[in-house]
Amino acid sequence: MTRDTEDTQLLLPPDLPPEMTAAIGAFALVRQMEARLEDASFDTELTKQERRMVLFLDPPRRMGVMAQIMGALPSSVTAMADALQERGLVVRERDPDDGRAWQLALTAAGKAARAETMNTVAEQFRDISGMIPEEIETFGKLATKAFPLSVLAGLAMERDT
Repeated sequence: MTRDTEDTQLLLPPDLPPEMTAAIGAFALVRQMEARLEDASFDTELTKQERRMVLFLDPPRRMGVMAQIMGALPSSVTAMADALQERGLVVRERDPDDGRAWQLALTAAGKAARAETMNTVAEQFRDISGMIPEEIETFGKLATKAFPLSVLAGLAMERDT
């Protein structure tokens, strides 16, 4: 489904600054994606937070980094990791860069759940947004500029260790 941006612009008050139209568009996209994904059928049943964790576990990551990425308390991440491990989606393994530390890694089943999630989200995003591949790539680059600093710090810390 492709839409002309001019059609959408006609619905908005003409005096809105670009920051406001960007925020309105981002909120609308998020609401639509959440609604679609709640109704989506997945082979692997996961909560929204578990699905997010699985997406960010390639490459394997330390629990503290996962807590920063997810904006969650370490105890919440530990509980999610325990649940995912019990279901055979993740394993705890020694960090190869620091044998004292542990990290989470996806199992084959976890990788399959991650691939399924990425495919479903991509399909739903293309359908909802009406963007062509080049627009999606540009949007993705621009949207990641808005990552919270704590997430960026966690990823940089992980890269530097």
